[in-house]
Amino acid sequence: MFELDLGERAALVDSGCRPEGKRGEVLGEQVMLNYSTVVARYDMWKARLTLWLAPELSCFAEHARTTAEKQITKHRPACLIDAHNLAPVLCR
Repeated sequence: MFELDLGERAALVDSGCRPEGKRGEVLGEQVMLNYSTVVARYDMWKARLTLWLAPELSCFAEHARTTAEKQITKHRPACLIDAHNLAPVLCR
């Protein structure tokens, strides 16, 4: 489980649901469920969170999307070692 700091709620509402500083970035605006929303993206350690925040609803997130970074490396030893003479047997 992760925790995302969007900043102070009052500051978020006062800014029209726009992220402040380096917390996130505004991707654009979109109408969703008949409400104007601010599309904001927040990057975390290995994930990205995109929120559709409605200023008319005190920055309620009408939609959320998370994208996790795909692990492309596999953890395995580079060489198998012969335990008797400590010489590499198979290296990749």
